[in-house]
Order: sequence, then C-alpha cells, then structure tokens
Amino acid sequence: MPRSHPFFTLAEWIAVKDDPAAMAAARQRLAALIFGEGGLEQELAGWTREQIERRADLISTSAEEPTNEKEPEPEPNPKALTTVGVYRSVAKTMGLKKKDVQTAVEGFLGLAAAQLKTKGTFKIAGMLNLKLKVKPSMPARRGVHPFTKERCEFKARPASKTVKAFPTKMFKAVVL
Repeated sequence: MPRSHPFFTLAEWIAVKDDPAAMAAARQRLAALIFGEGGLEQELAGWTREQIERRADLISTSAEEPTNEKEPEPEPNPKALTTVGVYRSVAKTMGLKKKDVQTAVEGFLGLAAAQLKTKGTFKIAGMLNLKLKVKPSMPARRGVHPFTKERCEFKARPASKTVKAFPTKMFKAVVL
C-alpha cells in the first residue's frame, strides 16, 4: 500500500498489535525511523507495547500532511433570550398564549416596583432578593486630591436610589 510518508498511523499499530511477528517488524521499522538505519534494536526490545504505541502515535500525528479541508467552525454560543423570546418559551411550556404570559409578568413587575418603593425589599420566587439602596446627597467639600495631593474642591452629589439583586442560596445551588 503506497503512502505519501513513511510514518506509521494509529490504524496500522492497531492492526499489528496482536501479531508478534508484525510487531517485531514494526519495532525495527520504528527504530530505523527514529534512530536511523541499523537502529537501536536492543533499546527497542525493552520497550513495552504501550510505549511503542504512544511513540508511533506521536510520530504519525506530527507527520500528517496538511489537508485543504477547513475544520468545521464551532457553533456560536446561543444568545441570551430576549424578552419576547422568554414570553414565547414560557407560553409554549405552560400551554398559554404569549399575551397572557406578558400580562402576568408585567403585573408581577408592577407588584415588585410597588413593594420596593414602600418596603425597600422584594423576593422573587425564592430566586432573587431585590433591595433598594439609597445613597444620601453629599454637599460640596474641600479636600486633598488622592493622586496629586493638591487641595481641591469636590463637587456636590445629589441623592440617588438603585436596585440591587442578590441570588438566594437555593438559586446558587441550582445554577452553580
């Protein structure tokens, strides 16, 4: 069988691994390739079958001819669901109409907003704790610039509110 290169392939090794005569011939051929003509049969005689197969596999994979075929590109990661995609998915799973799911979610969000305004906290179905963080206003003040060490005046900041979301232990256990 003509080959484009004189190296072994893994398929050839699998074919001869159970035949002692073919394995001896393969050892001599491998010695000639690795150590030159004449080889070092004494060194190869002490090799185990696993060592020879590992060495032959390394030689055959490193000497493979490049092909013009392009490797198939891995599929891109699926994008996160959009709001409409979430509505459709839930509607399909629950056997409802998309409009019904949308109405239910909007009602749920309205309830969450009302609770955050009045109580400052809201728990979403044992998954997330939403908390309203309020930062007070800061008046203008004189101070030292932390990098240049020069005296400067820091601008006043208005009060601000932000919503923070914290996952519950149960949700972390499911996701992680």
